[in-house]
Order: sequence, then structure tokens, then C-alpha cells
Amino acid sequence: MYLTVYKANYRKQKIAKALSNAGEMHKLLFSEGIKASRIDGEALYRIERSGNDYLVFFKSQNKPLPIDGLDIITQKIMRKDDLPSFGIYKFFIELTPMKSIHGKKHYIIGDSDNGSDPRYTRKLNRMEWVKGQFEKRGMKILSCHEGEVQEKYFSHSEERGGRNGHLTSWKYSGTMEITDHDKFVEAYSKGIGIGKAYGNGMLLLG
Repeated sequence: MYLTVYKANYRKQKIAKALSNAGEMHKLLFSEGIKASRIDGEALYRIERSGNDYLVFFKSQNKPLPIDGLDIITQKIMRKDDLPSFGIYKFFIELTPMKSIHGKKHYIIGDSDNGSDPRYTRKLNRMEWVKGQFEKRGMKILSCHEGEVQEKYFSHSEERGGRNGHLTSWKYSGTMEITDHDKFVEAYSKGIGIGKAYGNGMLLLG
């Protein structure tokens, strides 16, 4: 697995478009970065603002190629044996919490209870969802902070219906303890939750 960090040249039109449209960023990284479809090439990405710069973190099984407008600033190979086995680590991740209600999945959004609409619940419920997802994947959260909300917009090509949409997610950070190495490695490699095509689910360690 490769962990690549790109610096985005947002003055280029296609990069500016990709930074504002999660679907375009996904297409750029997969079609030009690893020359693979999402099915063929397992990969995850995340965009971070650093001062006036935008950094794109990209995990992929294939070695990413140079992309016009995305300059590689670091790139390293990460083998299973290189990943931590046990211990306590800082983590960073972007997720869209969801819960099942009468067999249907709903976003866990809003910050107050609304008895007439079970989709709205407290921030605490989102945090509990995050902890549960980590526990299923061999990690025990010791501390967790919910950061700013992220509204991700995307559009599909005409062959995929041409529809527009958006995904609400939150940034989470804290400390966790690895309790099951194999489950942790799978989560680190394949991500957590929905919306991976739009920058969600990529677990980073500090």
C-alpha cells in the first residue's frame, strides 16, 4: 500500500474544480493517479487545508502516477508489518454517521432531539456511532473530538444519470488503542463507513 501526499495547485482550473466537487477529485485521483476504476483499485483519499495550501492524502494499492496540478510532496510504501500491532495512537478521520431505523439507514444529523423525526439526534449519538465503528475494527477509542461539519458536493456524468448530490460528514480526532491487529489493518487499508469515493473513511495516525 502507498501513502501519498499531494499539494494541490488550485490555480489550475481542473484542480479548483476537483477541490469543490468531490466526484471530480475522485475521478482525477483514480483515472490519472492510479489508472484504475474504484472497483479495480482499492484507494482512499482525504483533503486537508494547511494554511493557504490544500493537501490531498491518498492511500492506494497501486503506486500513484504524477498528476498535472497535484505535486507529490511525500510518498511511502506501507506494508502490513510496518503498521502498528498494539498500543495507543492519535487518529484523524472524516465520517458520515448513520443508523438503521426500521430497516432503513438515515444520517445522524442535527444537534437536538426531534421526537417526530428520528433522523435528528444529539451529537452524543454520533460519537457513540463512531466508537462502535472503531470497536468493530479492532480499536478502542480513549478520547474523541467532533470537529467541523463538512458539506461535500458531487456530480455524476451523463452515463451515470447526471445527477448532483451532497454528503454531510464530520471530522473526528482523538486517541485510540489497537486491540486487534488484523481488524485494524483492514480498516486502515479499506477505510470506515460510507462515502469513501467522496473523501470519507480514510484513517490517519498521528
